[in-house]
Amino acid sequence: MSNVDLEYGRLISQSHEQEIPLTVAEFWSGFDDYLALQKALGGHEDTKLLTGGGRPNNGVNAEVAFAFAGGETREVLWQKDDTNHIWVMGLPQPNVMFSYYRATVSVWQAEQTTKARLTIDGVLVSEKEKERQITLDTLAKFLPTRINEISDLVLQRDGLRMSLKLKLNYSIDDFWKIVSNWNDISWVMGATSMEDLGNDIRQVHFGDVALEEKLDSATEETHTLVYSVLKSAMPVSMYQGTLRLKCKGDNKLVLYYDSVFLPREGLDRKTVKNAIEQGFSQRLEWMKNKFN
Repeated sequence: MSNVDLEYGRLISQSHEQEIPLTVAEFWSGFDDYLALQKALGGHEDTKLLTGGGRPNNGVNAEVAFAFAGGETREVLWQKDDTNHIWVMGLPQPNVMFSYYRATVSVWQAEQTTKARLTIDGVLVSEKEKERQITLDTLAKFLPTRINEISDLVLQRDGLRMSLKLKLNYSIDDFWKIVSNWNDISWVMGATSMEDLGNDIRQVHFGDVALEEKLDSATEETHTLVYSVLKSAMPVSMYQGTLRLKCKGDNKLVLYYDSVFLPREGLDRKTVKNAIEQGFSQRLEWMKNKFN
């Protein structure tokens, strides 16, 4: 960050661009419902739609409000270009952090993948340079998460779901130590080796085939692990799995496995679901034989 960017009253701009696992059409569908999208971005579950005064319930000029940093922030949809896939929203009035704020999202088909970009333009309210620096550092940290939140909105809304469970004669604490160790692949059927790629991403090898998985969270209090598949040979564009362990007495537990996945474009959804369910049922049967 340059000293010029920290000048009081200066318009600053930050951007983040990345590849996404969805097609342009799939990603763009995440912008269909302005209120639903705003609730997903940043986790503002208290976001409400403002009505009256000629405001539409959706589309350009729709307005929402949510609590933020001790005050209320309002955000208006300024542009939704369905042809060029450009979405722009901003503040109709200053909030506690910005006197001016505009967020622009664009998505396009690159040579071999889909790419999305988020750009934030704004003028910071604070007259203190240190506070402006903290705000800019925070903005840079969270910019990459916003594009992923849009993809996840599409996954949770349109994805297929699977739920399986398995009873094991095994100590819950001992089994949790195995599955919560992201470098331990002893519970992954057919895995031959693993490579730590950093940032909680691992590459698991099954002979000549490999997949990449990211650990989203591991909560010891509830014995819950959530992970996402980033690259694989599975017929899906996105996949998120949740593993929960419940103690059922001494050396007895129940493993609950839930997943949500989005079939690749053009594939039959029922066929994909049947294949995924069959594959994971086999894995759980293998785990039962190994860990009992």
